Amino acid sequence: MVDSGLTGWWNGYFAGRAAPLGRVTAPVVTSLFFVVAATKRGLTGLQASVTHVATGKVRRDSVQTTRGWSDGEWEAAEAELTDRGILDGSGVLTARGVALRNEVEEATDRLAARAPVAPGDPSLVLRVLRVLAQDVRDDPSFPASTPIGVPQPMPAGWPGEAERPRL
Repeated sequence: MVDSGLTGWWNGYFAGRAAPLGRVTAPVVTSLFFVVAATKRGLTGLQASVTHVATGKVRRDSVQTTRGWSDGEWEAAEAELTDRGILDGSGVLTARGVALRNEVEEATDRLAARAPVAPGDPSLVLRVLRVLAQDVRDDPSFPASTPIGVPQPMPAGWPGEAERPRL
């Protein structure tokens, strides 16, 4: 992961995201994540984050802080992306940058659309994920907003909570 610019916080991120897959090989896990789509298109993990911030959907301070990149690393990535014509001189995505982000998002959507396991009861997967999301959200160390722009999980009392699976 270090070679792709992913350090520190990312280790827990990938471990948490991969855990529901059970015991699988690394290629199975990595095929499920955005970084694969970004890396295949020539972006490091840091550059993928810089382009995400350039969309205006997330704030730099949130992403940079949670990922642990220094200002110098961030600015070097911005300069590289500017040199490649992905960002303009003010940190905004160029037409080429917008096209690249769209390609990455479309590839991510395609990868995410293929379930690695076909559950007998798809509603069970949703119920388990909601329980896990709420448990994470209830933890006081969980930030009020997330750097990847994910909405907060459903609050206690969501439909189906009475059927909460016991883990």
